[in-house]
Amino acid sequence: MRSVDCLKYLLGISLVLVWTTVPRAIAQNTQISQFAETMISQEDSAQSKPANIQNRQRTNSSASGNTAKSQKNPSADQQTLPFPTKSTGVPNPAPIAIRNRPGLVDDPILMTPTPPDQLIAPFVHAGDDGPYDLPQSIYFPKDQHFGWYGTMEVDLLKPRISSGLTSPNPLVASFANPTSLPVAPLDWVGAPRIGIGYHLKDGLGDLYIDYRLVASQGSQNLPNFDAMGNGVLHSRLNINTFDFSYINPEFLGLTDHIEDRPAFRRNLQGGLGVSVMSAFFDSIANGQQILEERISSQFAGIGPQLFFRYDQQIGHRPLFVYTRVGAAGVIGAIQQRFTQTEIQNGQGVVGNYNTGLLSTGIGRGSLEAGLSWIPTELPIPLKFTMGYRFERWWNFASTNDSFGELTLQGIFCRAEWRY
Repeated sequence: MRSVDCLKYLLGISLVLVWTTVPRAIAQNTQISQFAETMISQEDSAQSKPANIQNRQRTNSSASGNTAKSQKNPSADQQTLPFPTKSTGVPNPAPIAIRNRPGLVDDPILMTPTPPDQLIAPFVHAGDDGPYDLPQSIYFPKDQHFGWYGTMEVDLLKPRISSGLTSPNPLVASFANPTSLPVAPLDWVGAPRIGIGYHLKDGLGDLYIDYRLVASQGSQNLPNFDAMGNGVLHSRLNINTFDFSYINPEFLGLTDHIEDRPAFRRNLQGGLGVSVMSAFFDSIANGQQILEERISSQFAGIGPQLFFRYDQQIGHRPLFVYTRVGAAGVIGAIQQRFTQTEIQNGQGVVGNYNTGLLSTGIGRGSLEAGLSWIPTELPIPLKFTMGYRFERWWNFASTNDSFGELTLQGIFCRAEWRY
C-alpha cells in the first residue's frame, strides 16, 4: 500500500508541474513570435513609400503596444552584435537582419551593428557565416601605424682608453727597452648618431639601421720623456659603427579595458642583427732628443649584435621610463704600428715595426637608462629621450704583446620621429 501511495503522490506532483509550466512556455513563444512580426513590419515599412510608411507605423504601434503589456522589457530581445560585417570589416550604418540565430525562432530579427570605434574584441555567434575582416586594433596596440621612421641623437661622451701597446723589440739600438706609450686623457665629445627604420605590417616587426661616430682627442705633458727633459703627448680616437637590426615588438593583444592596465602602457622590444665597426687610435710623443715616438692601432670587423629595450609609461602622463641593454661580438683584423725617430751623434735615426694583420675579436656591452617624453600638442609624432649611457669595449686593442680596453660614458639626447 505504501508503494501505491507514493506513486499516486508523485503522479499528482507531475500533473501540477505540467499544468503550470506548459501554458507559461506557450505564452513566451507567442510573445517572441509577436516581437519578430513587429520587427519585420518595421523593416518592410522602412522600404515602402512615405504614405505607406505612415499607415504601417500606426498599425505596428498598436500591435507593439499590445505586445508591451505582456512583456516587462521587450527591448531586451533586441541585441547588438559586436562583430564587423563580411569582406569590408566595417559595420553598415543601417540595421541588418540576422537569420538562424541560436536560441530564437527562424524569423529575421533586426540588429544594429556596433560602430567601429567601439570594437574591442571580436565575438561571432555560432552558426554565423564568415570570414570576417577584423579591425587592426584587435592585433596591435593603440596608435600603431606602418611605414618609415627616423631617429637623431647627440651624445656627450667621455672616452677612456686603458692601453698598454708595446713593440716586441727595441726599435733603435741605443734603447734597450721596447717602445711603449700611454694614451692621453681624451676630451668630452659630442657624438652624433642617425638611424632610419621601417615598421612592417601584420606585426612582423621593424627593420632598422643606425650609424654613430665617436671622435675625440687629448694632450698631456710627459715628465722626463728623454735625456733632454720633458715631452708632449697627443692622442686621438676615431670609431665608426653601423648596426643593422631586426626588431620584434611585444604582442599584447586586446581585451576589455586593457588600456587601463599598467602592462598595456609599455613598449618591450628585442632586436637582433649585425654590427660593423672600425676603430682607430694613436699616441704621438715629441721631445728634444726623441723627436717623435708613435704607436697606433686600427681594427675593422663584423659580428652579431642584440639588444632589449623597455619603456614604461608613468601613469597616464606622456612620460616613460626608458631602459636599454645591448651586446655585440665582432670578429675582424687588427694592425698595430710602432715608430721612433731620435737624434744620435747629430744625425736622425728611425726605427719602426708593423705587426701586420692579426685576427682578433672585440666584445661590446652597453646600458642606457633615462626618461622619454611625447609632446601631445605637436602636429607630428615626436618622442624625446634623455638619459645616461655606459659602454664597454673589451679586447679593444689586444695582441700577443699589447692590450687595450675602451670605456664610453656620458649623457645622450635623442629625438625620434615615429611614422
